[in-house]
Amino acid sequence: MTGEELIKLDVLSEKLNNAKHELQAFRYASQTKNRKVLTKELAVIFATKYGTWLITNTELAIQQSSRILELELLVEELKAELEVWKGE
Repeated sequence: MTGEELIKLDVLSEKLNNAKHELQAFRYASQTKNRKVLTKELAVIFATKYGTWLITNTELAIQQSSRILELELLVEELKAELEVWKGE
């Protein structure tokens, strides 16, 4: 390995260690009283630094429940359309 490659590996190793520490802070923040605020702030910071999003369980639950509501509305629309079709 050349000196340049060693420097690149050292920089990558340092970035990985920083990311690990920030992930640990993210986990601790999600267990505190102000977890929603802290978790979202840390998730945004992590995303801007490392180019990837951390998805929280709360966000997943919100996405899933909104999708369920959309599907329930679609089912109701289809039921109403079926009733109209049966009546013809």
